[in-house]
Amino acid sequence: MNSFQNKSNVIVILFALFSFSCKSNDLSAASSCVENVAAFEIVRVDDKNHRYFVIQESKPSLSDKEVIKKLSACFIKTDWSNDWSISLFSEKEFAGYIDEPKIIPLHSDNQWAKAYLAEYNGSESSVVKYPALSNTH
Repeated sequence: MNSFQNKSNVIVILFALFSFSCKSNDLSAASSCVENVAAFEIVRVDDKNHRYFVIQESKPSLSDKEVIKKLSACFIKTDWSNDWSISLFSEKEFAGYIDEPKIIPLHSDNQWAKAYLAEYNGSESSVVKYPALSNTH
């Protein structure tokens, strides 16, 4: 391999690492923003599906419409910009998908559905209250 080729490979690798680092930092900034905007505590992140599972530390003084607008701004500089969602739960133990093994036992007496307080959807700019209960009525 010649010197030019070696330098080119190093530059490509450094660019890739820098690019990944920027995306990671952008998502970290988005996480902080999400926590500040709506007084959420992020319990877990599903990177693949662009979803945060959160609980709320205190009730925000903003309307749902204002919260969605501010949350959307949190994701502008990320890969999630037009494709994010936030699942709000009453307690950490309920934060997860309906079909996960640790969640399935929480279906008795509709515990999980009642604990799933809201779904914030960035692609639709919408909020659905008690999304798991809306199908049972």
